[in-house]
Amino acid sequence: MNETKLSLIFLKRDGLKTILSALGVIIAAFLIVGVGIISSSAVDSLFKSFEVFGSDRIIVLPFKLSGTTSASGLTSFDDKDLKTFLSHPCVVNGYGATGTRQIPIVWKNKEAFILLIGSEQYLKDFKLYFKLKKGRYLKKGGRRGAVLGYYIWKEVFPNIKVGDKLTIGNKTFRVVGLLDKQEFSSGGINSETTIFVSTRDLQDLLNTKDYRFIILKSVCPLNQTIKDLEKMTKKDVTFITSDFMKQQLSSSINAFMFGTFALSIIANVVAILGVTNSLLASVIRRKKQIAIMKALGMNNKQLFLSLFFQAAILVGGALILGALLGVGTSFIATHYLKWDRKIPYWIGLAMLGIFLISTLVPTLVALREVNKISPIEAMK
Repeated sequence: MNETKLSLIFLKRDGLKTILSALGVIIAAFLIVGVGIISSSAVDSLFKSFEVFGSDRIIVLPFKLSGTTSASGLTSFDDKDLKTFLSHPCVVNGYGATGTRQIPIVWKNKEAFILLIGSEQYLKDFKLYFKLKKGRYLKKGGRRGAVLGYYIWKEVFPNIKVGDKLTIGNKTFRVVGLLDKQEFSSGGINSETTIFVSTRDLQDLLNTKDYRFIILKSVCPLNQTIKDLEKMTKKDVTFITSDFMKQQLSSSINAFMFGTFALSIIANVVAILGVTNSLLASVIRRKKQIAIMKALGMNNKQLFLSLFFQAAILVGGALILGALLGVGTSFIATHYLKWDRKIPYWIGLAMLGIFLISTLVPTLVALREVNKISPIEAMK
């Protein structure tokens, strides 16, 4: 108890230096807790959204993701490509869809360029997640109908209603449905900022019969199906599955977390140096006091405890403050982004590691200086 009181006295007397020494610990704790919760919540929420895509679906793109176009020059699919994919015995269903942002959309003299997706089947497949607010979905083979994403009818064309007409390109379409807020992403398409029309309508507007992507449903293991399809097509295409998207996301998240942890390690090193400097400065300033305490019978164990408590109070308080800032920031971020909050178990282990290293290393370094002080110096 005496060692603890002595440590508090020393910390109060070194007010400004104590605060400066704590900054590194606060930053390290903030980075680990804040970024740890945000990144884990992001991975968890996005992985859940990928499950929406389904474990039996394959999206086929007419180019390699490593570049903007494929080596074969393929930029779209045609009916022949679709038939080739559908000829695989494991593929039980599939359809082509197209999309563009290059067609002007006008409603009441307001013009906007919005993502247009031509596929009534896509909406049907994911209607569990693309919920309607008003109206209906597109009918198969229906013409000149449009379903608007939530952001489109809420912000871009406010007050537009089911039954209203809007001009897409040089043709008039009737709004047949308005989508609700999208809870999950699916296939990389954000329905809130998209207008859906039939495949044939968009092909007519683009004056083409081609597809920008194809969606397939397989009853076999996807990896094997994809290997077979690659042999069948002999073209530079990209096959996307939920597992593929998870791998791509994991790589990005891991790189981000590696950078964050590198910064937290640097901050922790700075924190150790700061705490060490604070303890050494305290020992040097109180050299005579320590000599007197030694002369009065204070042993090395008591001196170690005094230094340890001084470092522990400093580091512990800074860790708590940094952790609270990290938790507060992450909670605000996850609430704003509407992610399910997830606190990974390793955060506690990381905080414990920082506490032990940032406390023991400075204490042992300072203790070496204390051991050099002789009780005789009390007489000087």
